[in-house]
Amino acid sequence: MSDEARALDRGSLSAGVAISLATVPTLLAFTSLAIQLAFWQQQTQLVADAAALSASETARGLISGFSCENPEQIATRFDLELDRCRIVGFSAFVEVSKSLPPFRLSAQATAGPPKE
Repeated sequence: MSDEARALDRGSLSAGVAISLATVPTLLAFTSLAIQLAFWQQQTQLVADAAALSASETARGLISGFSCENPEQIATRFDLELDRCRIVGFSAFVEVSKSLPPFRLSAQATAGPPKE
């Protein structure tokens, strides 16, 4: 390799290492955020399921209280908002959400007695 070519190659390894050192933490931060959002979405869905089940069982008389107050208490316990609660017969439809600016997580669930 000529001296001119070597002179042009000088510092290329340093630049590559510098770019790698800047890229790796950024990728780790985005990956961490994605994992945390997935966890919160899963938690939101689980709370929606529990709230719908509670509303349905309250409508059937298996749990004391009011059909849409019990799900609201469950949602509040997990820092979620009860956006919608609808009771039709003994079936319940519940929608909960959580605001994590700039994101908004939401989940819906339906529960009721088994269909025969």
